[in-house]
Formats: sequence, structure tokens, C-alpha cells
Amino acid sequence: MPVKLSMHSSNPRLGHFQTLSIIIPVYNERRTVMELLRQVAHQPVCLHKEIIIVDDFSSDGTREFLQQSNVQTELCNNGANTVKLTLHEKNMGKGAGVRTGFAASTGEIVLIQDADLEYDPVDYPELLKPILEGHADAVFGNRFHSGPHRVQRYYRYLLNRLFSIICNLLTGIAIHDVTAYHGRTFAEGKKITWQDGYKALYDLIRYRFKD
Repeated sequence: MPVKLSMHSSNPRLGHFQTLSIIIPVYNERRTVMELLRQVAHQPVCLHKEIIIVDDFSSDGTREFLQQSNVQTELCNNGANTVKLTLHEKNMGKGAGVRTGFAASTGEIVLIQDADLEYDPVDYPELLKPILEGHADAVFGNRFHSGPHRVQRYYRYLLNRLFSIICNLLTGIAIHDVTAYHGRTFAEGKKITWQDGYKALYDLIRYRFKD
């Protein structure tokens, strides 16, 4: 269950953030777009939401529907949100929609939301939490992990997986990640290097076969 964030938090980092810009690229989503926008508008977060809708020259009536709807009134949620609607004059692709949204955004934090209901706005508090608590500068959703974790450099990930497999083979215990922890960077004070991994592997093999 997502953690609800509060503006009354003692975390001083919250004072640096006032607005969450939510970029929603839209293309031929007439059936789902308003339901998605309502979910975004009413999702409680501790920041003012700037909802930026970018229609990429939809041809199924989405464009006209958004123009005819009073989205500012519909989605303002008693002043908790502001809404911006931008219409491309030709189809330019999702990447262009995201760039248009970035150009229009004023928030300290920017979130990209698809318009097809595939990604649930209820996850916003969990996505924001690592940034607001000072643990991350960027957060990426991942369908294959439960809960937040720091993204490792790829070579470290490979070495970690190799070390875990060797540990499992030597001990007969199935451990997915023998070095699981809330990792730090070297700038944050991390001191363990590849040499420590080599020593750990040496001791693991030595004690495994020692009488």
C-alpha cells in the first residue's frame, strides 16, 4: 500500500519542492483519457500538481473532446491542480509530446504518465518518496521489482549476480542477492571495492572446503 506523504513532514528537503509537473502525452485515447485525467487530478500528493496534457494530433475525437471539455474546471480539484492543454498541429510521436510537456513544465519534479490507464496514479506517492527524502534524483518504475531500490551500475550488477550464484553453489542455500542493502555511492561514503569482493570470495571457498 502506498505511503501517504504529508506537508507536515519534518524532512527539510520538502521545502525545496512545491510543484509536481505531470506530463500526459495523448494520442487516440478518447475512451480512457478523461478517466485517467480524473484519477491523476484526485490522487493525493503533498505537492501542487501541474497537469500538462499534450495531444499529438489525435484522429479518433480525443483532440476535439479535450478542446470542448472544460478541463481546467473539471480537474482543478479545489485549487490543488492547474491544467495546461497543448495541441500538436501534426502527429509528431510520443517523444515530441514529452518534449513539449517538458518545455511547458514549471515544477521542480516532473513525472510522465501514459494516457491509457496502464500505469496507475496511485503509485505517485511511492515514486515521489525517494526524491522527497533525498535518496534519489530520478525514479523509474519497474514492473519486476516490489518496493524501491537503488539502481546499480551494470558491471556491479553482473558481479553481484555472479557472486550470489557462486555462494549458492558452495553453500547449497538459495539466496537471490547476498549483498542486498540500501547501497551508497562512493561520493556518499561507500568504501567497499572489488578487492573486498575478491577477499570475500577467497574466504568463502577456503572455509567451504576447510575441515
